[in-house]
Amino acid sequence: MPIIFGMETAGIRDELYKILQSATLKRDENAPIYATVDEVKNLLEERNDIREMKRKYDEIRECKGSGHYDSKRARNTYLHLEKELKKLLVQEKREVLQRGG
Repeated sequence: MPIIFGMETAGIRDELYKILQSATLKRDENAPIYATVDEVKNLLEERNDIREMKRKYDEIRECKGSGHYDSKRARNTYLHLEKELKKLLVQEKREVLQRGG
């Protein structure tokens, strides 16, 4: 890399590339990236708070319509919580994998 960046910065860049190369070579390609559809479905069904939130959203949507502010807010709250639970599920699966389980 000395030709592109000059001699004084070449060594710094080489170290950076070594770190990046090491990080990419040590990654586990079997590590879960997403939760499966069944895992998410089971998680959402077993949680009372999620079922109640979904019921309230359906109720608001039925009374006020899907375009109403309250309906959109309830839907976005539900979708945000679902997204966060999916992240936690994947994180938990990765921790189990790292422990060798």
